[in-house]
Amino acid sequence: MLDSKVLPIDAFSRETFASVYIEIMNARNFRIGFGTGFIAKFGGDFYLITARHVLLGASGNEIIELENSKSEFINTNCHIIGRNGSNFYLENRSILLDLYDRSRNRNWRQMFDWDIAVVDITDKVSGEGLVPVAIDLSEVAIQADADGKPISVCADDDLPVVGSDVFIVGYPGNLEYITGNRAPIWKRASIASEPHLALDNRPIFLIDTQGASGLSGSPVLFNGPTLVSPSGQRRACDYEKQKFRLVGIYCGREGYAPDAISLSMGRVFKLSAIQNTIMEARDA
Repeated sequence: MLDSKVLPIDAFSRETFASVYIEIMNARNFRIGFGTGFIAKFGGDFYLITARHVLLGASGNEIIELENSKSEFINTNCHIIGRNGSNFYLENRSILLDLYDRSRNRNWRQMFDWDIAVVDITDKVSGEGLVPVAIDLSEVAIQADADGKPISVCADDDLPVVGSDVFIVGYPGNLEYITGNRAPIWKRASIASEPHLALDNRPIFLIDTQGASGLSGSPVLFNGPTLVSPSGQRRACDYEKQKFRLVGIYCGREGYAPDAISLSMGRVFKLSAIQNTIMEARDA
């Protein structure tokens, strides 16, 4: 495993170590699936976010009923920022998460048929004054009344324009030495469909890239200069907190073909869908 504790934080992009390798284990502690997830911060809480089909041990194009899933645990990791005198370093910590409670209620959050799963890991990673490496999703739109009093919170709908380059940061299963070292690859893609148009009645846009098994659940990052709202308003990206901006989660290849090489389109659920999954579950 990569010994990041001996290397300074400034040697890396922090978004690299927010992306984590996920193994899905059954009751006998055998691996039945794998994929990618990422650690995210929303407000003061921390979450592991991945594709829902990854937790169920299914492929991106496979329909699986919850009761037929044999998955029981998530085996993953989290990078903690440590300090040695005036130097900061990364400490890699293993995390084992139960997918169900004793009453067989799921421990993750989901909405509708969206391929998004959110697991609250705040208690696992934020004790002892520790700071996990995470992608901050706290930026949302706040609506106010005529007196300026906040009345509701809405997800962030601003996205890059079609044709923009983005990066999928994850763990393709055909590169075993990558997953063994717990360091993801950055795979370039381009936005292939108008991102503000819903596809299949879901908050999805397509990207043009050659996918691979294991990338599902990866964060999709953008570092261009401009974002566009659904109404057409443009605003400059603010990279003060982190170098790259999360715009969605990669959830598998789109379409069907006799061989994987023919599948060059991928599905991305938008940032707003991730935020709405977190906020809806909070209010429930």
